[in-house]
Amino acid sequence: LARAGWKLVYTDTPTDYIKGADDRNKVTDLSYSVGFTVTPEGNIRNLIWDGPGFRAGLAANTSIVAVNNRAYKPEVLKNAVKAAKDGKEPIQLLVKKGNVLRTISLDYHGGLRYPRLERLPGKPDLLSKIYEPLK
Repeated sequence: LARAGWKLVYTDTPTDYIKGADDRNKVTDLSYSVGFTVTPEGNIRNLIWDGPGFRAGLAANTSIVAVNNRAYKPEVLKNAVKAAKDGKEPIQLLVKKGNVLRTISLDYHGGLRYPRLERLPGKPDLLSKIYEPLK
């Protein structure tokens, strides 16, 4: 990637592609931060193996009921992930699987992370040439 004039970076702002994919799939994608995607209703989807959510004990067919003692909404979860970046306390998730409720401590302090490609100054842009249409 570097030889093609680009590098992979992570920012706290989703790209337009990620926003569009979230809207199309009706999920909030936090794969690169807490390690899972979640529906507006709080259902866990696409749990990343050995990610923070997986290590904390989340599993498929689990729903988030509350985040830090506040009723779940995607914005509440995102705000908790942002706030945890500057703190030392884990994010507390009240989750439901079947008829069982339990609290999970999500010890993640990396903030929101979204991947994007960034140009390397002074390097030729070979990646764009690769994706140019043939003439």
